[in-house]
Amino acid sequence: MLVNIVVGSITAFLVILSSFFSFQRLVKRKVPMYVNDPIDTIEDPHDLYSENRDTEDIKEVIKEEKKALKGKSFKNIYKGAPASFSVYRISSYGIFVMGFIYLQNNGFLDIWSYLGGIFFGLVSSIIVGMYIFKKR
Repeated sequence: MLVNIVVGSITAFLVILSSFFSFQRLVKRKVPMYVNDPIDTIEDPHDLYSENRDTEDIKEVIKEEKKALKGKSFKNIYKGAPASFSVYRISSYGIFVMGFIYLQNNGFLDIWSYLGGIFFGLVSSIIVGMYIFKKR
């Protein structure tokens, strides 16, 4: 029973953490870096007084964005593919499957303990991921 919890939690932790890191790398590559003036950030943290604010109707902007998103579904899938098929994620899913097969073949598999371990791994990886990315 304890083996199921440990294997489930470690493998689920690896899957979620590898997803965090692969999507972080994707965002860092795709989003252009820009330099903010530190004084601007202190004086106007929410960018309320910027000169290039649009005065367009919000409903118009939302309609335009929805139209733009409808036609780019394949393009969005293509742009997100590197994060989906990264080495980190594929290897962590491989470890996840091998852990399950190991437990099943050796007769150790108790499905409720394994699912509890997966739940614990998911919660712990979200907490650790938030802590890691909050520091950066």
